[in-house]
Amino acid sequence: MSTPTISTLRKTTVRAFALGVVSGAFLTAAIVAATPAKADSTTLAYTAVMGEIVCTTLAQFPTYSGITGIGQAIAEDGLTLNQAGEVMWMSVANLCPEHTSLLMSYAARYGTDLA
Repeated sequence: MSTPTISTLRKTTVRAFALGVVSGAFLTAAIVAATPAKADSTTLAYTAVMGEIVCTTLAQFPTYSGITGIGQAIAEDGLTLNQAGEVMWMSVANLCPEHTSLLMSYAARYGTDLA
């Protein structure tokens, strides 16, 4: 099964996931800075178990389509798109920071209003 391209996805889905990536960046920054943050226990638990897989998959598919595919896979596991973005960001921040610029670029591109 191939990863769908961004052009075949609903714009609102990509936007929601990108906003999750953005909010994940802020959540991770708050956690790193030791500022009290309400991290979702589901998101933290999922990241602890699947963070390495997120990074391995991102290393194999370091593209916007790869990011979207990972987000969709996480959402299919029952998390919201916002949580999927947070999982992706926490995974990258903690396990594979070499993908930070790609995530930030994705969030800048798709985290704005696409309407």
